[in-house]
Amino acid sequence: MKNKSASQAILIGQFIVLILFASTPIVQACTTTYWTDRTGNWGDAMNWSGGCIPGSSVDAFISNGGTAQIASALQTAEALSLTLGENPGESGTVEVSGSHSDVQVGGTIFVGYRGSGTLTITERAGVRSGGGSIASLAGPLWASNGSATVDGVDAAWTGER
Repeated sequence: MKNKSASQAILIGQFIVLILFASTPIVQACTTTYWTDRTGNWGDAMNWSGGCIPGSSVDAFISNGGTAQIASALQTAEALSLTLGENPGESGTVEVSGSHSDVQVGGTIFVGYRGSGTLTITERAGVRSGGGSIASLAGPLWASNGSATVDGVDAAWTGER
């Protein structure tokens, strides 16, 4: 009898582990993410494709006419690269306005790649990037346009490599 109940306990334990494993969501690392909201907080996962908030190893794209806001005091946003207005007819905006809020992009910020882009940085907010390009590309079938506004006390867009 003892062997049978021990075997049953092992089987029940294995079954429970299997159920727990099967019900645990698998978190996948993303390398690219797209803004899906019209206007909202950069740090809200619901505003990004797949719930993937950009980090230092993620390329971020805002090309749906939406506006990502970094508006809370001391809020930091990161991305490997940031593209506002990737394709013709598309547009994207980032507003950095929280006191001492910060955007850090290791690579390039494209403000209007082949589409239209707007970057606004206001008082006591900052953006740091490895590079920047405004109205990046023009060709026979498209003309990109971009606008970057840095306005107010201690507002800055600085480059670093």
